[in-house]
Amino acid sequence: MKILIIAEHKNGKLIEATLELFALLLGRAEVHAVPAGENREPLAAPLLQLPTAKVHTIDSPALSCHTIETLRHTLGQFIPH
Repeated sequence: MKILIIAEHKNGKLIEATLELFALLLGRAEVHAVPAGENREPLAAPLLQLPTAKVHTIDSPALSCHTIETLRHTLGQFIPH
C-alpha cells in the first residue's frame, strides 16, 4: 500500500503532526511525502531522513498562502486519476 503524506510545515520546519504520521506508518506502508508550497525544496532533506520511499515537491506560488481549494486543485494536477 502507498500513502502520500502532505508534509505540513511552518516557517520552513515540519510540524509535529507530520512527524507523528511518519511514526504511525513506520513499516506499514510505502510512504511518499510532498511538501507543497513555494520554495519548498529545502524541506526535502529533512523528509528524506524519515522513513520515506520518495519525496515529491510541488513548488507553486499559488500555495504560498494556500487554502484547501488551492491545495486540492494543485494536488489534483499532481496525483494521477
